[in-house]
Amino acid sequence: MDLELPSLDSLGRQFGTDKASGGHDYLSSYEALLGDLRHDEIKVLEIGVQFGSSLRMWEAYFPNATIVGADIHPGVKVFTGGRVHTEVVDQGNLQDLVRLGTIHGPFDLVVEDGSHTWGHQIDTFKTLFPYIKPVGFYIVEDLHTNFGTLDASYRGNSRVSCVDYLKTLVNLQVADDQIDIRDEEDMFLRTYARNVESITFLRRACVIKKRYRPVAREAYVPGSAAPEAAERPLLENTDPLALPVTISCHIGAVGDWHSKTGSIRTLRDGEDIQGFILYAESAADNELEYRARLANGSWTAWAACGDFVGTMGVSEALTGFSVRLTGAARADFSLEYAGLFRTEPEPVLVGNEADCIAPSSGELYGMQIVLRRR
Repeated sequence: MDLELPSLDSLGRQFGTDKASGGHDYLSSYEALLGDLRHDEIKVLEIGVQFGSSLRMWEAYFPNATIVGADIHPGVKVFTGGRVHTEVVDQGNLQDLVRLGTIHGPFDLVVEDGSHTWGHQIDTFKTLFPYIKPVGFYIVEDLHTNFGTLDASYRGNSRVSCVDYLKTLVNLQVADDQIDIRDEEDMFLRTYARNVESITFLRRACVIKKRYRPVAREAYVPGSAAPEAAERPLLENTDPLALPVTISCHIGAVGDWHSKTGSIRTLRDGEDIQGFILYAESAADNELEYRARLANGSWTAWAACGDFVGTMGVSEALTGFSVRLTGAARADFSLEYAGLFRTEPEPVLVGNEADCIAPSSGELYGMQIVLRRR
């Protein structure tokens, strides 16, 4: 907590939200989990804003954040202004939720404080969790509606409470590889249970921290003619001094795929690269950085080996990438890399910190990185 600034709870009391002490008393716990994000340029989404008090609280607490509020009541639009944006959304309409995530996502923090109906809590979580960034938080509030005398009012048509659904996620998280996730019938859990870092239950609420972990698939990409076609190099690499670079890509319509050859490509339209992670597996591992060019032409921040760059959950292909060496590795190693783009008949070949992009900004569907010791 920043002692020179008001605490989240004091701001909550100032603006009159029931999240503060005296009400549900969530905010001290939230600050312990979210305080490191206070000055970052993050994006916050809140489902269910009622009188707008919590929107003003988030705006005050996160001075560099974009705040998005969503509510079924059309009056929510009066809260739009400054860094606050609002949308009229029916939480029971999945199309509304997908539109919300597509227009405003991805998010660093989602706070679900909507109808409190079990089915809405579960469906909103399953729909919006993919729109959270590779590292981010999802909060479900007012989970006491899953119990006791509130059961009848909030059960709706759901056969399972949100708390019980989250307990299934807990089992998969804690058991890890002792449970074969491929046996899980729920597609959401099969896809995202391994992308949860922690699940924190509070009084009446739950905080789920997301951290993207690629699933190792070293078989060929579906749609490719053969495994060797999918990993066929773009650059000739017979140099005995070349060092291995592993590429882990998130591929549209496919999922995650690893290549230990330093080369990866897909052969079917629509199977484009949406994000990637690099592992240098050498002395250069701590001094190799990379970034991705998004569909709108903007670039991600530079990332270190093991960190994800790109998008997930928004179905947008990358349009380029860059790789660079830092520190002592600049003198000890050299880089060459290439990209395959839907609009270009030949690979785009570059090296040593140059931007690998197509002249026509086409979608990236293949890449190769060659790291050589000088």
